[in-house]
Amino acid sequence: MPQKISNKKSESNSDDGFSLSFKQAMGLLVVVPVAIVLFFSITTINEELQTLRELRPLSNVTQLSSKVGAYVHEMQKERGATGGFMGSDGQDFKTVLRSQRRLTDNRREDLDYFLSTFDSSEFGEDFVNIFDTAFVEYDKLNNIRKQVSALSIPDTEGIGFYTQHNDKMLEVVRFISAQTSPDVGLTESINAYIAFIEGKEKAGEERAIMTNTFAADKFDEGVFDRFLFLVHAQEIYFDAFSWYANQEEMSFFNEKLTDPTVAEVERMRDIAFSKDEDFSINALHWFLTMTSKINLMQDTADKILDDVISRSSDLEEKASGKLNIAIFSTIAILLVTISLSIYLTGSVSRRLNRLKEGVDIIGKGDLDYKVGNKDKDEIGQLSRAFDKMTLAIKESRSEVDKKVEEQTKEVIE
Repeated sequence: MPQKISNKKSESNSDDGFSLSFKQAMGLLVVVPVAIVLFFSITTINEELQTLRELRPLSNVTQLSSKVGAYVHEMQKERGATGGFMGSDGQDFKTVLRSQRRLTDNRREDLDYFLSTFDSSEFGEDFVNIFDTAFVEYDKLNNIRKQVSALSIPDTEGIGFYTQHNDKMLEVVRFISAQTSPDVGLTESINAYIAFIEGKEKAGEERAIMTNTFAADKFDEGVFDRFLFLVHAQEIYFDAFSWYANQEEMSFFNEKLTDPTVAEVERMRDIAFSKDEDFSINALHWFLTMTSKINLMQDTADKILDDVISRSSDLEEKASGKLNIAIFSTIAILLVTISLSIYLTGSVSRRLNRLKEGVDIIGKGDLDYKVGNKDKDEIGQLSRAFDKMTLAIKESRSEVDKKVEEQTKEVIE
């Protein structure tokens, strides 16, 4: 008896391995590209957020630097007037000193107003320590003024307070150079500003000690060495400034140096270098001329700081724009991808379900049912092929029925 060939292997092939439903397969096809898009989008968003995190504190502390710089500028002038007043034993500079103190107080009010909304703690513990140290000196000013007016402290101590106070205030400004900047040009502008205000402070100290010297008409012990140091220190700081400054900032500064007051300061310097006393230089003339020169320096400092603030704002605006674009693009891509996948999956699923329903109807014996449609895609082709198969089955079945009927008739006959 011939053995019956088993068809179990072919029947079991469809059950072996991993099988996904159509919806699962479509979902997997959507998840992979969406995951890739999300990865790159999140990377871009994190980069722009990091840029903003670096720029926003820098922007705040730069505004503080502007206020502190304006205050220190007036304190530098008050130091010079104080030197002239004390060097003349209170005979000269009374009006100048009184007027300058009012200007300093005005800048102090501006600074106090800004500080009322400024939180130093958000910049870290190191900055808080620098900030607090500076403003401890800040509160000593009124007491020092009283002692200066009464000539109850030595000249060096009176002038020295302003130098020490300005240095601690400028330490707050120096803090911005330690801030991380995402832009090389911005970092260079910050370094140019720091170098320039250091040179300007040394010019202010030179004004003070030489106003005191010209008022006394002689160098006190150690003052000439200090004068020499201050002149060379300015050269070093302004050289550093020229290293970091851009062409526009250098041109601006060089134009300021063409002012006649700069040449007049050099003339009086040369006299001071040539003798120890009997300079025949009016202390008030030196003070006013040097003040005019330092005011020109302040114009340059303001220019550099404006460049820092402007560049920082531009970078922050660009980073915010890129961040918004990245967020909106990500949301748009996700919405379009998900919506399109839902639409396509639903559309294909509905057509497959209609095909399955038609197959079920035909499977129950209704060979006249048509499942085909006019769609030109694979599902449409499959449905029309199924109708052709159904028609072939129907025709074959009709032929079989006819032969059976003929054979049955023959048997009966």
